[in-house]
Formats: sequence, structure tokens, C-alpha cells
Amino acid sequence: MILIDPTDPQFLDVGKQEDVITLGGSIATSDPAYTDDLEESEELHPWVLLTFIEAPLPDVTPPVVANIVPANGSVNIEKDQPISFTVTDDDSGVSFTTVSVSVRGILAFDGAAASPFFGGWAEASSFGAIPGGFTFNLQPSRADYYRDETIVVRVRAQDQEGNAVDVSFRFSSFKRLRLGFYRFIISSIRNADEEGNN
Repeated sequence: MILIDPTDPQFLDVGKQEDVITLGGSIATSDPAYTDDLEESEELHPWVLLTFIEAPLPDVTPPVVANIVPANGSVNIEKDQPISFTVTDDDSGVSFTTVSVSVRGILAFDGAAASPFFGGWAEASSFGAIPGGFTFNLQPSRADYYRDETIVVRVRAQDQEGNAVDVSFRFSSFKRLRLGFYRFIISSIRNADEEGNN
């Protein structure tokens, strides 16, 4: 709240205001020396009390996808590794029905569906509410990833104001053992046997 002298020529240029109240009588002096002691004031002026209300800034920031496991770019991931992440928005909050998750280009979660998890992710997967959004854990119901496969996960969501996020992250499963590696193992075994027989 601010006290303003209405005799000030800048009074009309104050800007946005609400609840302008003219206080009866004289409640303060234009001379700062008398502000704290009205009884000693010799020259009082009428003042008005202005209450300014700051309008909230519009929400133009999309939700954030974070706490991703496996981390983007991870390699040698186990073939039954769960996928987890959070979707949050500190302003208006995440709209749950707009959240969708695709794995390998196939829909695995749809927040707008009555049963949001689909396919092999339906049995042990889960989600939960956290401040500003949700946490997700997609648990494969079986050994889901092929050897040496790159798995792409796509997450889409909107906040309550319609700001959208669309991000993808990827990881790779264990690589196949190459034929040369098998030959090396077999050769080593044969050499060990021959040395044992000599």
C-alpha cells in the first residue's frame, strides 16, 4: 500500500490502481519531519491510500520431463530394465490426460484412456502424483529388449494452459557377442586342453 498526495501533479499518472480510498481529514503531512508526529504538524494535506495488485504473469512455459532412467544415451542396459521419469510444471501444473508415452513408436501409456497402460507394460507399471505433476515407472512384464537394440522413448504432455512438451530419449541394450569372440573362447579352451594333455 502506498500513500500519495493528490495535490501532486503526477497523481493522475500513477497507473493501474484498485480500491482508491480518500481518507477523511488530514492523516499525514507533506513534510517528512512531521510524518511520525501528527500533533506537531502545522501544515496538513489530504492523502489517498492506493492498493496496487500485481497481475500474475501468463504461463507460457511447457512442462519439464526429468529424472530419466535409463539416462539418455545409456548403453548395455539389461533387457528387462524399467523406464522411469517425471513430468512437472511449476506454474499451472501438468494435465494428466494429455500425457502419452511411446516406446519403439508403439503407445505404452495414454493418460486419456480409462486404463492408461498398454501392451506388455500393463502388468507392473505405475504412476503417482508429485508436486506440479506426475512420476511414471514403466516396467516390462517380460524380457522386452532385443540384444544390441536402440530403444527410443517419446514423452508428450501439456500443462493446464496448453503449453506442450514433446521429448525423446534413447538407450541401448547389451550388444550381441560377435562370432570372432566365440572363436576366441573356443580357441582358448582348445589350447588349455592341449596344454593339459602334454
